[in-house]
Amino acid sequence: MFCGIRIPEELDNPYWSKAFLKWVAEVGMPSASVRMTLDLLLEQYHMVYRHFLKTSIEVRKLLRTARYKSNGKLLQTIPGIGPLTAVQLLTELEDIDRFPSFKKLNSFVGFQPTSHSSGDYDRKGHLTYRKHKALRSALVECAWQSVQNDPAMMLKYDGLIKRMTKKRAIVVMARKLLSRIHHVLKTGEPYQLGKVA
Repeated sequence: MFCGIRIPEELDNPYWSKAFLKWVAEVGMPSASVRMTLDLLLEQYHMVYRHFLKTSIEVRKLLRTARYKSNGKLLQTIPGIGPLTAVQLLTELEDIDRFPSFKKLNSFVGFQPTSHSSGDYDRKGHLTYRKHKALRSALVECAWQSVQNDPAMMLKYDGLIKRMTKKRAIVVMARKLLSRIHHVLKTGEPYQLGKVA
C-alpha cells in the first residue's frame, strides 16, 4: 500500500498463505531499497514463524507426557481451550487441589472484582490489579472462541451484551470459562457441550 501496489483480490485475506508470501517475495518494487526492506521483513517473519512452529511442537510433546496427558485431554473438551492453552493452564496452575475453592482460583487468575464496602453498602468495582497476567489474557482470548462454539456460552454472552459492553461481557465469559476449567479438573469428567452452569 505504501508503494501503491494493490494486493491481488484472491490473496487479500487476513491470513498470510504460502501463495501470498510467494507473491510478496516476487512482486516488483519501485526501488532496490524498498525491495531490500521488504526482504528483511520477510526473513524476520519466517524466522519468527519457524520459532513458533518449534515451540508448538515442544508444547504438544509436553502435553503427551504422563504428567499432563489426562488433564490435557480433559481441558481440550472445553470449547475454546486448545493444546497450547491447556499446557499453559496445567504448567501455571500446577495442581488444581492447591486451590480449595473456585473463589481462590478466580482470585489467583485475577477475575475477582475490587470491593468497596462501608456500613450498608458493598459495591463491586473493576477487576483487581493482582492477577496472573498471562493466564487472564489467555482466558479472555479463549472466551471469544468459547462463545462461538458452545451454545450455552453464546446464550449467556448474548444476554450480557444487552446490558454491558462487549469488552466487559467477554471478561464475564472468561470467568465462566475458568469455572468450567475448575470443574473439569476437580471432577476429572470431560466437559459436556452446552451444559448451562
